[in-house]
Amino acid sequence: MNVSFYRELSARIQSDRQQSINAAQGSIPFYSGRLDLVNCRRIAGWATRTPRPPTSLNVDIYDGGRVMGTVTADIFRPDVYQAGAGPLFCGFDFPTPASFQDGRPHSITLKIAGSSQDLIGSPYALTCNQIR
Repeated sequence: MNVSFYRELSARIQSDRQQSINAAQGSIPFYSGRLDLVNCRRIAGWATRTPRPPTSLNVDIYDGGRVMGTVTADIFRPDVYQAGAGPLFCGFDFPTPASFQDGRPHSITLKIAGSSQDLIGSPYALTCNQIR
């Protein structure tokens, strides 16, 4: 039995617990969100933060490591609100860039802008046929 392993694990659990407490108390932001839809026409989902900011969040859309665009999460999402996961206006809908219509696979990753936080459901593999 490796005692140092269990001490390190216990310290990580305590740290995670403290981060959750701090987020709940509003001292550090806690991000949440989901990539709900990815297809050759649209990329959609929702994103929010606790404590809730006075303005909507931005979500960066990546193809691999390259930012392809940024979208504001400010669309009406009563389903998210009713589930207690976020405010009424936290959705986003972004047209899939034409550059994805090349018949090659793309790794779509969505992150809260200014953070390293990926949205649930991200990354997503997408291959779209060429537009004729």
